[in-house]
Amino acid sequence: MTEGAPDIGPLLGVGIMALAAKGVIDIVKEQKEKGEIERKKRKQPLYQEPRVYAPRIESQDRVQRGLDKMLGR
Repeated sequence: MTEGAPDIGPLLGVGIMALAAKGVIDIVKEQKEKGEIERKKRKQPLYQEPRVYAPRIESQDRVQRGLDKMLGR
């Protein structure tokens, strides 16, 4: 009794489906990375007002200034 060749049709179908799924995963991964890069880029305004810095209020000594900073005064 001789056996025929094994039926490889189902295996071939599973292989093709796995290859297609890998391709879809790669495409989604590339699009996600591209979106993250674009989100990281911040659009700069055409004109930005110059910052105005207020002068620092000087205390009598450093210790007092440190205490004021810690206490939120």
